[in-house]
Amino acid sequence: MNDIAIHTGHREGETEDKHITCHCLLVQHVLDRLCKNDLHLNLEKCTFKQDHLDFLGVRVAKGMVEMEQAKVDKVKTWTRPRNV
Repeated sequence: MNDIAIHTGHREGETEDKHITCHCLLVQHVLDRLCKNDLHLNLEKCTFKQDHLDFLGVRVAKGMVEMEQAKVDKVKTWTRPRNV
């Protein structure tokens, strides 16, 4: 297993504090399940509380999904094909 992304959206009427608390409980539940099944994470590769996520070549942030700029730049600099 290489990547795990955990996202929770706000529920209607939910305060920011309540949302963070519920999200942290969900993350703890996922980590507990991994541990119980003898699956381990590399702490050096873990990130928490990010405002965006680069995942499978796509950047995901609040209200947007777009291709990673590095991927777009590579496509822009491809050499033009000379034959088909």
